[in-house]
Amino acid sequence: MVVGAPAEGLRRTLQAVVRLTGLPAPSIYPRATVRPTEGRIEIVFTGEEGAATRIDVDLRLLGAAADDLEAVQLDLLAKLQAQGYETAWQREGDDPAA
Repeated sequence: MVVGAPAEGLRRTLQAVVRLTGLPAPSIYPRATVRPTEGRIEIVFTGEEGAATRIDVDLRLLGAAADDLEAVQLDLLAKLQAQGYETAWQREGDDPAA
């Protein structure tokens, strides 16, 4: 139970939470690539024979956390690894074919 308004630091932390629910099974899509695109972060899950599925995170939903996009992406990578995915980070300007 919280009495009164939350501290400013806590308010910022809560705004940066991205819940990872409803993701494809790592047994089917074992690889996850996180990359920034125009106005969003893409998480691309890939599996055998080129099968893929994508989830987009709209940057407007991140509020102030979008100011530190790199930290948000690194946090996503850590969470995805903890759930059993092989992860890759594709920074802006990186060649996706590389």
